[in-house]
Amino acid sequence: GILARHTGKTVEQIEHDSDRDNYMSAEESVAYGLVDKVLESRKQLPDAVIAAIDEKRPEA
Repeated sequence: GILARHTGKTVEQIEHDSDRDNYMSAEESVAYGLVDKVLESRKQLPDAVIAAIDEKRPEA
């Protein structure tokens, strides 16, 4: 139900599409409704997300 609700697809369509491995490009994922948009650069991330990523990175 969650994927159906967020993608606008029926539960039956989701079940059919996920019956086997189904690889999608970033653009196909947007068209299917799995993601809202594709970011082209890290610069498009909110500052809070970048800070959280940097916190989790091991020291070099």
